[in-house]
Amino acid sequence: MALCAILAGTLHLLPVLLARASTPAGWQFTGNVRATNPDFMQYRVWFRQTQTEGPIVRNVFTSEPNQPHLALFFQYGVGALSRMMGVAPEFGFEYLGTVLAGAFVGVLYFCVRRFFSREHQRWWVFLALLLGGGLGAHLKFLLRFDVIKQQSLVN
Repeated sequence: MALCAILAGTLHLLPVLLARASTPAGWQFTGNVRATNPDFMQYRVWFRQTQTEGPIVRNVFTSEPNQPHLALFFQYGVGALSRMMGVAPEFGFEYLGTVLAGAFVGVLYFCVRRFFSREHQRWWVFLALLLGGGLGAHLKFLLRFDVIKQQSLVN
């Protein structure tokens, strides 16, 4: 189970590591690998905004004046953790995601263990849920590479 948790965390961080490694000389990777999520730029602002305004912030994405009313405790925590680690909030978010991916694998295993008494049943159900629900996005990412696409198990 621990190996599955480590693998899930590593696969979570893989797109960031690959993007950082393939950044051309003279350019700086900013941590944005989520082209499909238009809200991520808003989250990037909130990671920084909470560090100056606190966990309750005003909505800077509207032209109307407003008082602080958005409770962004997660973004505040990510920003504080990133500052403590000395990294940009985008990277702190990714590193935290790695830890959370591993933790969720552990939670999934312990939930399955609660309902199945036989070890082989636990592993079958656990791996089916993990691969079918949790790692599907990572597998889709891996299918971008021709080396993976050409494997007979994938076709």
